[in-house]
Amino acid sequence: MSGESSSSTCEATTILPPVPDEIVRYPITGEEYGGRLFMFGKPDAENVVLLCGGYPDDQQVFVEMAARLAKEGNCFCGVACLVGYDSAADDRPWTSYRSQGYNFSEMTWSLRNAAKALREQSCNPKAKLTTIFHDWGSFIGAFYTHEALEEKDTLLSPDKIIYIDVMPMKLHPSCTQLKPAKRTTKEFITVHTYRYVFMAAHLIQRFLSQYLAAFFFLFVLTILSILGLVPSHPKDTARFTEKKVPLDRLIYMAFPYYHLAVQGAGKSYLPRLEETPVLYLYGADKSVQFHDDNLVNHLQEQKGCEVVAVNDTGHHLFLQKPDLCLSAIKRFILDTRTTIKS
Repeated sequence: MSGESSSSTCEATTILPPVPDEIVRYPITGEEYGGRLFMFGKPDAENVVLLCGGYPDDQQVFVEMAARLAKEGNCFCGVACLVGYDSAADDRPWTSYRSQGYNFSEMTWSLRNAAKALREQSCNPKAKLTTIFHDWGSFIGAFYTHEALEEKDTLLSPDKIIYIDVMPMKLHPSCTQLKPAKRTTKEFITVHTYRYVFMAAHLIQRFLSQYLAAFFFLFVLTILSILGLVPSHPKDTARFTEKKVPLDRLIYMAFPYYHLAVQGAGKSYLPRLEETPVLYLYGADKSVQFHDDNLVNHLQEQKGCEVVAVNDTGHHLFLQKPDLCLSAIKRFILDTRTTIKS
């Protein structure tokens, strides 16, 4: 009746993530079938896409994108995650992973096996392979890409590469290297401090105490936040909190920061851009960018390559503005003009 309010209330609808068409097992370091590849789409598709995120994400971070690429772009997609990052709550506790984590070679080998499993599931031998990497996935993905291209592995060599918010800081060794762009003192401190905080927390937990590591981690990050010395966008911070990942697991997954300090960046660099085009998308509103400005400018000048800055987003821009990011990614994958290799 007019003037009366209904006493009924609307319950919030929980939107569940897309369910993979199939989950395929593949070898990871130390386990014959420890990896899980979430499959979406038809195996006979002309474009095969491997997606891999980074800290602190498992496969779920990319399932929405993979499902939409399969449906809207007619791609055959496989979503992997870095070894040690799979929560796999359905069949194993995360604590069953090696306590010391995994080095870059072991992470690269495992990711390469994910790519191999994806190719084996595809029934189109002429399908083009595109890789999509984010965060530490970009770093390890660059190792994998370098190995496959240098070995001339036609099955596993990407035809196109998409880096999201993180990309290698160096050109291929065959190219004349660019002079690194200068960072402000604040940017330099921000970039290096948070890396060492994550590394230190991981080592404290590994060798001393889980509780001491948690106190150190939270205390120092709080101080850095107050001082404005964290690179994340407010939307990233909110998502980090909403994930509700156990703190000891968050600290455990920081093992790549330790290996970066010990091993260095090594062979994490861009491919020969004249052979393998690159799309780079990044969140424009972080306090510090995870790329070199001179390298980004160089990338924009290369035939077939593209750079997209997404406003009002941070590190997880593909979750914050999914339609815009997906549009750029589909355009890059499906545009045959950007396929340079025969």
